[in-house]
Amino acid sequence: MTTQTMSPVERSFAQSFAQPVVEPGLDRPDQAPPDRARRVAAGDLDAGLDLLERAAGSMLEACRAQTTTDRYIHAQLGAQRAAAALVVSRVARPGRRGRDGKVTGVWESLRAVAPEFGEWADYLALSGRRRAGLEAGDLPPASREADDLLRGAETFLGLIRAALGLPVTTVEAPLAVARPAGVGAESAALGACRRE
Repeated sequence: MTTQTMSPVERSFAQSFAQPVVEPGLDRPDQAPPDRARRVAAGDLDAGLDLLERAAGSMLEACRAQTTTDRYIHAQLGAQRAAAALVVSRVARPGRRGRDGKVTGVWESLRAVAPEFGEWADYLALSGRRRAGLEAGDLPPASREADDLLRGAETFLGLIRAALGLPVTTVEAPLAVARPAGVGAESAALGACRRE
């Protein structure tokens, strides 16, 4: 997608990724403290930046969603991609096997790599189980539930960007009205009945 076909919100997200990483008090990105340089060198920063861009795209999709199910699914996916971005940026080989021989998931990996995000990992892992249920056909979330997850996921994305030393930008994306699946048609039918 070229910048000519992007909406102002998408253009703002794209521009935020083009900005160089400069930590507070430093004049140039190459003046990063040695411990930060070692931490970034241990992982794959390019893959992390790609995941952050995809996370931002998921957030935009969540903002545009017409149903609460779609909003919830895209917001949770965006948060999961943001967590994966931090994990791959800090760990040389993410997805290692745990003590029981299973490959660790993104939320367990996030707890191990960045313990300060432990509560976020718990909250978003729970929303991941809800997302799986929605994808399997569970009842759609209420508007409040989907909007709360979207706000939380946007906050989480900002915290991840800050943890990676990237500028945190706030983008006021216009939020589409999302309704639980089927509610719009029923409301229109009820409105037509009341008018008669």
